[in-house]
Amino acid sequence: MKDSTVPSGIQSITSDVVHHTSNVPQSIDAHEDLGYYPIAFISCCLPYRDPRKRSDVLAPAETFSWTRQNGPVSLNLTAGTYIDGSGNPQLHLPFGRYARILLMWLTTSALKHQSRSFPLPTSARELLTELNITWGSARARDIITQLRALLATQCVVTHHEKRGDNFVDISEERFTIGTRARLHFSTDENYGDFDPSTISRIELSEQFYNYLVKGNFAPVLLTRWRRLIEENTSPLAADLFLWLALRAPQISKDTYVSWANLQGQVGSLVTPGRERDFAETVTRALGKVHEIYPEMRFTISGAKARSGFRGLVLHPSPDADLLEMNPRLQYEAIAKVQAAAERAGLVEPSRAYRGVNLQRLRGELMHSGLTAAESASDELLKAAVEVVLNRATKKPAHPQAFVRVSIANSPELLHSAPAPTVAVAAHTPANIPAAPAVSAPGTVQPYLCPVHQQMVQEKVCYECAVDLKAADTDHATASACWRALDSRLDDLHHAGVKTAAERVRFTHFAIIHGVN
Repeated sequence: MKDSTVPSGIQSITSDVVHHTSNVPQSIDAHEDLGYYPIAFISCCLPYRDPRKRSDVLAPAETFSWTRQNGPVSLNLTAGTYIDGSGNPQLHLPFGRYARILLMWLTTSALKHQSRSFPLPTSARELLTELNITWGSARARDIITQLRALLATQCVVTHHEKRGDNFVDISEERFTIGTRARLHFSTDENYGDFDPSTISRIELSEQFYNYLVKGNFAPVLLTRWRRLIEENTSPLAADLFLWLALRAPQISKDTYVSWANLQGQVGSLVTPGRERDFAETVTRALGKVHEIYPEMRFTISGAKARSGFRGLVLHPSPDADLLEMNPRLQYEAIAKVQAAAERAGLVEPSRAYRGVNLQRLRGELMHSGLTAAESASDELLKAAVEVVLNRATKKPAHPQAFVRVSIANSPELLHSAPAPTVAVAAHTPANIPAAPAVSAPGTVQPYLCPVHQQMVQEKVCYECAVDLKAADTDHATASACWRALDSRLDDLHHAGVKTAAERVRFTHFAIIHGVN
């Protein structure tokens, strides 16, 4: 008998295990718009419905304070007061799909303008067009309401880690999303538009903007995301797509996420005694995600079981790193520096092998912490590329991303890869040593590392980076290295050097050591 709870695109293999069935990569338009979304709001989602209308589940105080948790990360939102067009105070949390669309728009606008202050379109109709929402005066009023609530919301992002010595490490970032707004709009229900003669403007808080520019955002393929956020009244599928796209490059082995853990993460409220409804709702939403994101492999386990593991199993999916979107911004600096160095004749020109740019691959692997890539010859990289692509059951849609993720998940390929079987062109020199990373002229100045007392030509001290990433580094050394790296990255940021990638990576290791 067909299981009516299983959506199209997901096939039931046994009575309690549901598998993702399609691995066929979906073609991606290279000109798809990119948007940007705060990572904290991907790990922990906004409410789906107005919490004030769920008094049957929540205590009155909880309708204005919302907390979601994902492993060691939690996000707490507290509603802020704003004054409406009639002069009355309003207090409520942002919720639903309009709040998510606006959060995507605010983050994207701030990063594209490279400023926390930017103007709104000259009319509500233009704003809805920019948000890709069909015009309607009622929708315009709802958008303005959610925008006001979003700007007034106070956020606390907390990293909570337990140490083996009976201590707990807690780091917090607190910010209000908006700090200033000048909105000129009509209160006429039949008009519901901005005053075209006066520019409306919003300003994000300095703390929220700094949180973003430190690298705490993820690129998003808007075409796919919009299909989910616009075609469904519930944005659960859109949230799951953001989460899966963010997780995909990090998965090197099967990862189990229970329904209970997922329930604590997403912006969903579950009526006591109806927990199975949550699993069915998520399963249906994942079916919608599968339709626009078939590259991601996952299994739903225990759909009908009353014991054992029940939840979502994420499988390694190298081709799910869509056009290298997740690490794209992190590697932009590497690509630009490499191009400048090639033009100046400082390094060997990049070569492509089976659709993979070897110099770029080396930089990407080094950037992700695989230091063996620095000394790997082009021939060794070719051998690793050959092994990865020969193992693929289907031709990857994006070889660069597929190979990078595969080698990062299996670093032994850089030590034991056999010689490639495809002949190399006669004019390609063999065993050319990897050229050292070269900074674009005038962008990165040398400095003296205060920890290791050595002059450093690159962005950060290599020895500090190694010590901070090593699991056995003692607390005092890790703390000293983090302070040195943190200060160096701040100096570079103020000098106009892009440091988002390094900031994200080293903050992660600092949190692990409990020194951030």
